[in-house]
Amino acid sequence: MVENDVEDVSGYGMPLTESGVKEAEDELAPVVFKCPIDHSGGTAYLKGWLTENSPFPPVVMVHDLGEGVKLYRGLAQSLKSLGFSVYCFDLRGHGRSGHILGHSPSFDCLVKDLLQIVSWVRFKSDRKVPIVLSQGVGSMITTYFLEVYPDYAKYSISIAPVFKLGPAISLPIKVAIRIVAEMLPRLKLPRSLSQRMLTFGWLSSSKAQQKFQHLSFGLARELMNASEDLPSQFIRVTHEALIIIPQQVPHYDAITLKNLVAQHPLKDRLTLIEVGNIGAHPLTEPKERQVVLDSIIPWLEEKLSCQLKTKVP
Repeated sequence: MVENDVEDVSGYGMPLTESGVKEAEDELAPVVFKCPIDHSGGTAYLKGWLTENSPFPPVVMVHDLGEGVKLYRGLAQSLKSLGFSVYCFDLRGHGRSGHILGHSPSFDCLVKDLLQIVSWVRFKSDRKVPIVLSQGVGSMITTYFLEVYPDYAKYSISIAPVFKLGPAISLPIKVAIRIVAEMLPRLKLPRSLSQRMLTFGWLSSSKAQQKFQHLSFGLARELMNASEDLPSQFIRVTHEALIIIPQQVPHYDAITLKNLVAQHPLKDRLTLIEVGNIGAHPLTEPKERQVVLDSIIPWLEEKLSCQLKTKVP
């Protein structure tokens, strides 16, 4: 079922005057769809900001742990103003996706959920292969997706990707998580430990992540296991990709990522940019988002051989 969902757009640069309400609704109201993701009735909550007759590939956004569609509305509007159709969905266990908040039966489910989303987007976009844009742990999900389903993405853009568990997740904590997950996979992590897992043990959590208190032992174990195999997955990905990492952010693991890029057999297809004045969650912060867009737009213009509008909201 597809329906129009008009949200409050106050605070996003569009005054809600009497004449402006209709304009805001026409411009910003997204398509809303509950995409089936499994055989037990599970769905993923998806929104699309559509540009009619767009000449460009659609953009599918994959958010970080503890985030959701609502936080990416500003980015979607900016990309739409450039002429793209943009889609974002709540990961399983987040927002209105899946059966249990904070839980997924396996990491593979998250990867296959992305496959279902991309397949639906292609169906709605005249079979155009999308650009996948991700942040944080969303980039880890995307990496597995690109390796397993290479024909389902044209380009990849990763923002502040997290590829390795940090020092805040010690060996005893890892062992404890695996033991509890084996017996009670749906049990929720204690709040302090949940906050560490949401940032993969590297950074302080964002405001959105601080409100998210629902990560399960089972999902934590799946994420840990996936991170261990991630380097081998990354090396096998053949897509052209833009990777943007924050510069001089305390505890952000830029070294691991730089080493992976340097060792990649097709490293000439990878563009790694270090950007100042951003943190680890720039896509959800208006000022930082614009800084990131200033790097994304020239790269897209080169890959798509076009001149994009340079003024974004």
